Amino acid sequence: ANATLSISGVDYPYEGYSVATDNNNGRTIAGFSTSAFEKMYQGCKGCPYAEYTKYYDYYGQYDYAHQWVTAAFDGTSTSFKNGNANFASYGFTGRTEAVKKGT
Repeated sequence: ANATLSISGVDYPYEGYSVATDNNNGRTIAGFSTSAFEKMYQGCKGCPYAEYTKYYDYYGQYDYAHQWVTAAFDGTSTSFKNGNANFASYGFTGRTEAVKKGT
């Protein structure tokens, strides 16, 4: 993608970077939640982690943080056992804050 980055009124053109194909890190914020079951509940030394288990027991979902953030981005509702949120009535600012809290 071609774009221009502006810093303090100075434009810096760049091209060729694609988030989808040029991110070689292999990690995503979503991955911390979507892989939590394997890393904190089952299949790890010391599993299940007591703190993680509290959140799983409350929300009833292993990837509760990912579901919260996705619902906030999409302006939809969560479907947890407890603590549901309906982001349909939130404006951009409210949903932004919900995403921040969930990450």
